[in-house]
Amino acid sequence: MVLTESAAPEAATTVATRVAAFVIDDAGLVLMTRHADDTHTVPAGMPRPAERLGDAVARLVRESAGIEAEATGLVGVHGGGQWLTICLRARPLRGTLSSPDENAQAVWVEPEHIEELEANELVRSALRRVLTDEVEPFFV
Repeated sequence: MVLTESAAPEAATTVATRVAAFVIDDAGLVLMTRHADDTHTVPAGMPRPAERLGDAVARLVRESAGIEAEATGLVGVHGGGQWLTICLRARPLRGTLSSPDENAQAVWVEPEHIEELEANELVRSALRRVLTDEVEPFFV
C-alpha cells in the first residue's frame, strides 16, 4: 500500500487505520520503497484484525523489504479523510534487503538524499522528525 496524503470525500463515514514504518538502521540509512513511477514511500499498510501495531510493522517491513524489523516508538498520528495513519519508528533486526513486489524496489537511502526524492509531504515531515530524533509525537 502506498502512503499518500489524498483525502477522501468529506462525507466519509468510516475511517480505516493504517500503519507506516520509518525504519532507520545503525548507519542512519532510511528504508524506503521506490515505485515504478519513481516515487518513494515507506513500508505501510493496514493492520490485520486483532494484529498489534508492532506486529503489523514487522509484517509490512518483511513483505515490502524482506527483512525483519521491530517497532521502537511512535512518530505520530496523521488523520484526515478516510485514513488514520499511525507512524512508528522501527529498527532492522536481520535479513537481506529484497524486493518481493515486482513493481517496487526496497532501498536504503542516505538521509541527505531524502529531500531529493519524489515523496509526499507526510512521509517527508515524519522522516524529518525521525532523523532529528524528535521525541514528541505529532498529531495532525
